[in-house]
Amino acid sequence: MPLIIKKYHIDILHSPVNVLPILSKKTNVITIHDISFVTLAKGHKTKDMYQILGTSWSVRKAEKIIATSNETIKEIKEAYKIPDKKIIKIYDGVDKKYTILKKSNIEELRKKYNLPEKYILSISTLEPRKNYIRQIRAFKRAKEKNKLGRKWGYVIVGGKGWKYESIINEIITTSGVRYLGFVEDEECVELYNYAKLFLYCSLKEGFGLPILEAMACGCPVITSKKSSMTEIAGNAAIKVNPYKIKEIEKAISLLAKNEKKRRKCIEQGLTWAKKFSWEATAKKTINAYKIAYAQKNEEDL
Repeated sequence: MPLIIKKYHIDILHSPVNVLPILSKKTNVITIHDISFVTLAKGHKTKDMYQILGTSWSVRKAEKIIATSNETIKEIKEAYKIPDKKIIKIYDGVDKKYTILKKSNIEELRKKYNLPEKYILSISTLEPRKNYIRQIRAFKRAKEKNKLGRKWGYVIVGGKGWKYESIINEIITTSGVRYLGFVEDEECVELYNYAKLFLYCSLKEGFGLPILEAMACGCPVITSKKSSMTEIAGNAAIKVNPYKIKEIEKAISLLAKNEKKRRKCIEQGLTWAKKFSWEATAKKTINAYKIAYAQKNEEDL
């Protein structure tokens, strides 16, 4: 990386994945989405020493740290004792392709993936941090209590992460759950559009972009009270304790049975998601570059 910096006469280096190259002497900016490898170490496969040591060094080396939520800012300050003035909050944006579709493609999609007539949707990597087992059990509980009719199913989308085997086993042994694996973004837009509700009760997130993607597609959201998700969802989602299956089940049953509440969540979600755009993210990031560059040059003088 230092050779590339020299070859192309780069003035500012922005690393969007926490860690800077050791020999970079230019203006350095990093983006940190979360530090769950520190704050939720059990949610990661191994002790990621590259992330742990690299991030610890990089937050001190960088002129500016971009954090994607107040939760991430709080964690950075607590873990690394970084002053407020060094950190700037810049939210991620929602791509414009995530929107309400004017033309229905539901029958073709249903045939391709054998989708149920009505379905709950979750989109994220299969790993313990995403809390899939509790979500599946909450769905099963709602079905058993007759809060969901026989036409309802639970559709899960996402690649296999680590410790996915127990999640797959839960899927296989639970009636009404469909696992589609990885699905391209364009079809995810369609899945969001046709879902009755979106379930995203993760244990830990630095942002939680699928929450906003679902909202932008007119899909009501159930998410966690914990971590950054309560901030990113605002007042436009139903929030639950992700560790309590009963709470998740009650939220599912509420949106399934109460059409007025579901409609209200949809309207609030559409309005809320409009506040997050990549254009706004880009403008604020450019401003962060300017501040960092001026600071670096002032220090060099």
